[in-house]
Parts: sequence; structure tokens; C-alpha cells
Amino acid sequence: SSSTIISSLQTLLPTLSSEHSLTYLTPTSLIFLRDPLGRRSLCLSTSPLTLLLTSVCYPSPAPWSEIDPSSIYEYVFSTKRLVEHPRNRVEIFKGLANLTVYEGFKTELNRSVDIMTGSSVNCEAVGVFFSGGLDCTVLAGMVGKRMEGKVVELWNVKFKELAPDREAGLRSYL
Repeated sequence: SSSTIISSLQTLLPTLSSEHSLTYLTPTSLIFLRDPLGRRSLCLSTSPLTLLLTSVCYPSPAPWSEIDPSSIYEYVFSTKRLVEHPRNRVEIFKGLANLTVYEGFKTELNRSVDIMTGSSVNCEAVGVFFSGGLDCTVLAGMVGKRMEGKVVELWNVKFKELAPDREAGLRSYL
């Protein structure tokens, strides 16, 4: 059943640390998702009669949108409804913990975050420019850990209505 598959995915997904998207066809539904950091693209377009999935959002009359990496989606054929099943947000941190990071780089990155946040220790809040990419997600997490108990504001700039960095930033927000 779809619920068994989704339950199995919720158990399996935290063990994966790669970029991935997945589409699974059952007799009653189509289940799809992308990696919790949103690095593997998966685009969706729906209308009353169609559901389209693709790994690249091509310019077309169809309104495409990147699916949110924080959910597992199920399109139920009988009702023509899209059901969103939330994922455990801890997956993101498990995925980051499984990344192999060169120790020297990690040491330097931690030192840099300590230097940049050192004068902010007595502040109520600190800000991070945030595009939603892997680098900003890691840095925002490191700053949050360093500034525990303080407000960490994620700043993002949008110059036009359809701004991919803005959308990625909103999806990566924890």
C-alpha cells in the first residue's frame, strides 16, 4: 500500500546522504520526493487534467515549480489530489553529518565563523545572507550553533518575482 511505502521511505531516507530525487509508481498513486537539502531538482506542474514531473523546469506555458524538499508527495489517481507527507527535518542534519569534510577546511571554516560572530556575542541577533544553497545552509547552521540562545536572522534579496535563490532559501529554512 502507499502508506507502507511512505512509511518505509520515512525510515530509509535519513540514511541517505546523496543528492537524489525519487519517483515511485504504485497501482493507486505516484510518490515522489527530492533530497532534503534540495540539491537534486524535481519540478512539478499540475492542471485539472495533468500532473507533470521533470528534473528541469523548461520555459513553457505550464506553470512549473520546484517541489519542497521537506515533504514526500503522493498524487492519488482516484481523487486526482496531491497529498503532502512531511519529512523529518532531522534528515537534513543527518545528511550534513554524513558529508565527508576535509578536516583542515572544517577547522578553518569554524575559525572563520568564530571570528565573524565573536563581536556579535553580546548582540540580540545576528544575520546571515541566505540563498538556500548547501553553503548557506551549513553556515547558517554553524552560526546558529555558535550563537545558541540568540536570534539568527536569515536575509535574502529578491530582484524579480520569480527568484530561484529566494525560493530555495524559503525551502531550506528550518
